[in-house]
Formats: sequence, structure tokens, C-alpha cells
Amino acid sequence: SSHIFLRSPPAHLKPCFSTCSALMLVVPQVHPLEAALQAARGHGELANLLASARGGEGSQVLHWPEQALLSCAVILLLAGVAAINSIFFCRRRAGVPAQHAALAAAAGVPAEPPKQAEASAGSGRVDTFALTGLRGLAALHVALGHYSSWSALQLDLVGGASMSFFYLLSGFVMTLGYARAPATAASSEGPVGATAARGAGLMDRKRFWKNRFARLYPSYLLTNTLGFVLFVGVTRFTTLSAGLTNFTLAALGLNMWLYPLNAWIGASESEALPLNLVSWTVQTMFFFYLAFPALLPWLYSVRNRLAAIRLLFCLQSFTFMCFMLVGALWVQNLSWAYWTARAWPLGRLPVFVMGCLAALERADSSTACQGSCCCPRRQRADGAGSLDAAAWGRRASLLGLVYLGVLATTAACMKAVVNVNASVEDMHGVTAVVLIRGSCEAFMPLLFVDLITALTHCGSEGAAAWLCRCAPVQKIGEISMTVYLVHLLVLIALTIACQMWMPVPLWFCGVSLLLSFVLGWLLAKYFEAPCRRRLRG
Repeated sequence: SSHIFLRSPPAHLKPCFSTCSALMLVVPQVHPLEAALQAARGHGELANLLASARGGEGSQVLHWPEQALLSCAVILLLAGVAAINSIFFCRRRAGVPAQHAALAAAAGVPAEPPKQAEASAGSGRVDTFALTGLRGLAALHVALGHYSSWSALQLDLVGGASMSFFYLLSGFVMTLGYARAPATAASSEGPVGATAARGAGLMDRKRFWKNRFARLYPSYLLTNTLGFVLFVGVTRFTTLSAGLTNFTLAALGLNMWLYPLNAWIGASESEALPLNLVSWTVQTMFFFYLAFPALLPWLYSVRNRLAAIRLLFCLQSFTFMCFMLVGALWVQNLSWAYWTARAWPLGRLPVFVMGCLAALERADSSTACQGSCCCPRRQRADGAGSLDAAAWGRRASLLGLVYLGVLATTAACMKAVVNVNASVEDMHGVTAVVLIRGSCEAFMPLLFVDLITALTHCGSEGAAAWLCRCAPVQKIGEISMTVYLVHLLVLIALTIACQMWMPVPLWFCGVSLLLSFVLGWLLAKYFEAPCRRRLRG
């Protein structure tokens, strides 16, 4: 329903924004395969985002009854993922003491903001200061990935690999900040019983939802309104109703919830990304926030949280790659494969739950998570086998270097595949690029769990902690959400205003990034903060 394209454009409005999945803002003279290969050679992430607003152009659409078997397979895949995730909403589990079911009655205890997140009684305060800086670096990575794709470098920095970090961090901080246990909690049934007993008075659901709405929705709605004005000003929808439908879905936050329907709807009627293209992440996380209070009983009933984190990692990786392989190789719709795998809320819920469980493990007074990825160990209550702050700092720095190495390897593999598949008659290279990129996103969450945990243990020890705690990075983290929401709109608006189409000079990207920081700071200080205070009352 946001089927956008240039129809009989003037001479200065003839860029071709293309994507490796052959979804593009079309200039009729450009052959779709040629444009797709051009995107795969370097336009990368930004072109992928811009072109997804187009809908489903050039992708396979399932028809009934001609493709009934394939349609049933896709429906079963979607239903299976939804059914598996329903376990998180179970009120009780077999083998868990009956009093754990009391967690369902979440009531009474006022929740504190995430910045004041404390662990349960006896476990002390969890130091989340470095996580603010890490969030800023992740947001900067995403922005630089978009800008690099547009610049003369034409290099895909695989910024999408950082998206699962935001899901994990939200679950981690939400659990510490809003599922804080009363100081008088106690139980005679060991760590699990104590943790479960503390959940009896977890949180005020309405207050939690109100705080989350006040924190995110004003900036989200404003930037989507600006996106609507921007795209209407430089392009034309197929119909006015199509543009209004997309804006309505964006205002309700439903684009990504309904995105799997694109497999059947087709090009001109596709439910594509919201008009502020990058705000799809907010829509996905809104689902997590709505589900969070209902998840708490299950979270507190988990006995072996480290094992559960690893199991959820395997589950989310499996479902991610199922969507990618089924969509790319069987449905032959790369757009559907990629965006359903990375953005459909039910498919990504296990990543959020991983963050919640990591927070409970970190805050537990009887055990401390020693890592879930490499050489996992538990620290006993007497402190035996524990790591000191310096060791945690070294681990955080090592994990950061590993992540950078994975990103570099992924980018190099994508570039190599594109160079080998240089013929416009062959789309196999395009499919391979999308699968490589998706694989990188699918297998990152467990590394992020370790990195988040290490940074909450190490204090200021280590290079990673020093970087995340330094004042400039902390400032970026504080305004990261607003900068993230405006950075792509700023780049598109400046590109149109200056008539500088891809690839643009590096200095132009630098100016756009600087302007994004200024606008993000102004938006955070003079719009988001006042709206948040007013909505919270």
C-alpha cells in the first residue's frame, strides 16, 4: 500500500533507487535485473530500505489455487513459529511449584525507570552505564551502514547485524528496570523458588505500557509524518488511498505485523515498510513491550536460564533461516524472505526473551552468568570460580573484536559473490548476497548476550568499557533513538534538495550525519522529552 514510484519524472528526479531483491523506485528505462545487480554490487542496505517501500515489484506472488501446496507450506511455517512462541505466555509449567503461578497477578509495586534498574534484594545494583554507550555505537553502525551504501564507497557495512542487539538490550533493561523484585522477597525453594516468589508483585502493567508509549510513540509518529510528506512531495502513489493506507498502518504500528501477507497480496497492494523506513524496528519492539507483562510468569519459572538462552538462540536462528531459505529459494521472493525473517515480531520474540533471561541471570543473588557463548560457567554464592573486573573487561573487548571481524568477513564474502556473479542474466549472486547477509544477522544474538553481560561486570576495565563509558559515546547513546529515526530522512531530503544522486561524495554523507545528530538532539530535548513528561502525567 506504499507502492511508490517515479511516473514521468523531470530530468532532475531520475535516480534509480534499486535493491538486491529487485524492489525499486523504477525509472522505466532501467532493466530490473540490471538495477538489482547494481544494488548488489554496492548500493546495499540503503537501497534495500528505500526500495522496500515499493511493495513487491519483481518478486514472486503466491496465487491460489495454482500454488496451493506452496501457500499451505508458508502458512504452516508462519503458524508453527507463532505456536512455538506461545509457550512464552504459559502461566504455569509442569514441575514448577504451584506458587509460581502467582506471578500471573502482576500488581502493586511501582516500577522504576530503566536508568534506575536495580537487581533483586541481596544482589546489589547492576551497572548498566556502559550499555548506554553500546546502544549509541550500535545506532551509529546502522547509520554509517546506510550512508556508506549511498556514498562513493558503495560498501555495505552490514548494519542490520546490530538490530538483534536492540531487541536483546530492550529485554535486558526492561527486566532489570520494571520487573524489579520487592526487597522482602524470600523463599525456601532455592534460587528458582526465590526468583519466582519475588515475582508476585512485579509491576503495574498500565504504567509500564504508558511509559513505553510516551517514550517512543511521539518521535515515531512525527518522523513517519515527515516521511509521508517527503515521499508525497517527490513521488506519487499509485492512488491517494494507497498512501493513506500505509500512513494509517504506520500510525497504528502494524506494517511489520502484517508483512508476511505480502507473499499473497502482490505488488500494488503490498503492506510494505512504514514511510519512515527505519521505524520498522519500533513496530517490532512495540509488540515486545505489549507482550512483556504476560511473559514474566514464564521467565521467572525457568530453572536453567543459561540453557534456555542457548535453546532460544537455536530457535531464533532456525526460524530466521527457514524464512530466508523458503522465501528465497521456494517462494522466490527475496523481499518477503528477508523482512519476514528479521522484522516479523513473532519471529524475533525469542531474541527479546533471551535478553530478559540474561537480565534475570545477571541479577540473581545466588549465581552470576559467566557467559553463554564461550566456556560458560556459573559462579557460586561464595564467589568461587568468579572472574574479576579486569577479566570481564578483556572478555568484553575480545567479543567486540570478534564482532568486528564477523562484520568484515561478511562484507568481504558479499563483495566476492557479487564480483563472481557479474552477469545481469543471473540472479543467483543476488540471492547469495541476501542469504549471506541474513545469516550474519541470524547468528549474532548469542555474542551480544555475552557482550552485554561482560559490560555489566567489568566496570571501567578494558578498552570496550572505556569506549562505551566515554562522554561523547554516552551522549550519542542518550539521543540514539531520535538520531536513528531521523538519519535516513535527512539523507534522502538533502539528496533531493541538492540533486546529488548515488553515489554521493563522502563529505556529503558527513554533513548529513552531522545534521542528523543536531536534529536528533533537538528532537530529543525539545520534542521527545516534553511529550514524554506530558503523556506520563
